[in-house]
Amino acid sequence: MRAAAARRTMHLALPLSALGIGGSLAVADFLRVGCFAGDDRLAISLVALVPLASAALGSFFSARIDAGFRLPAWVTCATTCVCGSLIGATICAYLWGDPGFPMGVANGLAFGAAFSVAFSLVVAAARRTGQARHASVVDRSDRLLVAAVVALSLIHI
Repeated sequence: MRAAAARRTMHLALPLSALGIGGSLAVADFLRVGCFAGDDRLAISLVALVPLASAALGSFFSARIDAGFRLPAWVTCATTCVCGSLIGATICAYLWGDPGFPMGVANGLAFGAAFSVAFSLVVAAARRTGQARHASVVDRSDRLLVAAVVALSLIHI
């Protein structure tokens, strides 16, 4: 008798970093980055840090799913909000010093809350991957579902 293969879930670093790129561009558009002098550092910080932090969140969520933890939606939302506030605090403290820190925490929390829904949908879709036989039609459709959720979330942004 053959031993059951280990569960092969989808790694979420790439899908969530794609959402991070779209999210950083949406945040930059909302903040009207480029309309004021000196916005170059803000634009570079947003486009560099948000996708990296999103990829780190993807690795964190993937490790939890691989370990068999069932991540409730509120955990995904809370983690995304905390990460958003950390990114906002880092960027604003880097650009404007100590006075920018509280503003960065508040704005990062707000933008993190806005994108937590999309991140939660991707994590929920990724939970299904790896349950079917590898390379079967069901396995491929589960992985395609994650890509479809990412694409629809990017369109919605």
